[in-house]
This record gives sequence, structure tokens and C-alpha cells, in this order.
Amino acid sequence: MINHSKIFISSVLIIVMLFTIWGFNVPEARAAIAFDAATSSGTQTVASSVSFSHTATGLEVALVVGCAMDDTGADGDITNVTWDGNAITNPSLRAGDTTDENLSTEIWYGTNITTGTKTVAVTMVGTVTEFQCYAATFSGVDTTDAKDAQNSAIGNPSAADPSVTVTTVAANAMIIDTM
Repeated sequence: MINHSKIFISSVLIIVMLFTIWGFNVPEARAAIAFDAATSSGTQTVASSVSFSHTATGLEVALVVGCAMDDTGADGDITNVTWDGNAITNPSLRAGDTTDENLSTEIWYGTNITTGTKTVAVTMVGTVTEFQCYAATFSGVDTTDAKDAQNSAIGNPSAADPSVTVTTVAANAMIIDTM
């Protein structure tokens, strides 16, 4: 099982992604973003991939997949994430530590996804010592221009409170993070 306090204390990895509910090219008002559901892959040990079911409902749905990896080698990179067999986007949101802990996180997302119970599949570069992924869906997301801003930060074991600064452009943005 991934020791979340170890990740928090040793090297906090924060990745922030924002979904806007106001599209720059959409003049009409949109419904507020609403949380739909979240599912965990459970802790995976000595594995190179994981697949798990997630159910998405609603209109204008976005899927966010966040993974936290603890690896003793250089295999803690994700190469592919799919929803029902269709690739979702890697927005280059990856943070890794600079200590001997070899901790990293990544966030991937897909917009305007099909609803229903589908399979989330995550594939790594190689075999990872330990990792866990989460899938979350949100409705009411601007599916044509979902990502507003992004930033990442690498924590420090001596820092009391991890933080990252993100400046949003659109009003009513939702912040998504993985630690």
C-alpha cells in the first residue's frame, strides 16, 4: 500500500489542473461543473499496468485520471491511459521528486467521454514498485476548451506546508490535483 504520509512528508508532489465552465468560444452560460463519481484502482505492486471499471454519467463529461507512483527504478512514467479503449490526453502534468524516494504523480484527462460503465486502463514504461490510480468524472465541463491553466510543484521534506500557485483565466474554474 502506498504510504501517503510518506509521500506527503518525503516529497509532496502537487499537480494542478483546472477545468473551466466558461468556454472562450461559447457565449451562452453553462451549467456549473458537478462532481459525478470517483474510483480507485487499489494499490498495485510490482506491476506495469492496471485496468479498473468506472461509471460516468451526465452531460458534457470530463474524465480525470491521477496516478501516484513509488518506484526504485526509472519506470515510473505512464505511457498510455485509455477510457473504453480510447486514448485520453496527457497534458504533460507530471511531477517527480528529487530525493531518493523516487515518487512521482501524473494527471491525464479526457473530455466529452462516453458515459456508462467503462474500463480505465493505465500502462507504465516498465514495472513499477508500487502505484495507485484514481478516476474521477465531472459533468458540465466545457468539452471544447476544458483546461484553463496548469502548474506543478515538487515538495520538500523540510517544508511544513506544500503549495503551488496557479493563475486561472476563466471564472468558475475547478482545481484538480494529485498528491
